[in-house]
Amino acid sequence: MHKLVSAIRTRRYLTALFIAITLGILTGVTVALARRAKTQSNTPTVISRTSAVQVIAINPATLANKSFLSVKLQNVSGKDIKMLTISVGKTWVTKNYLFGHESFAAGSTLDELIALGENAHGEIVV
Repeated sequence: MHKLVSAIRTRRYLTALFIAITLGILTGVTVALARRAKTQSNTPTVISRTSAVQVIAINPATLANKSFLSVKLQNVSGKDIKMLTISVGKTWVTKNYLFGHESFAAGSTLDELIALGENAHGEIVV
């Protein structure tokens, strides 16, 4: 133990360099793991305010350097749906079938693209 302490004192520049390199490596690993965990937890949670619509799939997509979220919905009720709103943060999309003959039919699925801008963060609300 005494030899170790005297070796550290005589080679203090090498010891300081070793400690600085070790701290740099540990900092880099910590930052990399934090970024990796952040990108993996980027999948938004789904809040459905109706029991008539079920979210089947959520897929991120990019088109012409713009980010989109592809949401696949299914009408699980026994009735046709005439209006539906999907929101992600302050960004929302409304499907309105009130004045037409078509509708979101019972048992059918619907694919919707939502543009992800600066205000589109958080959970998906149907």
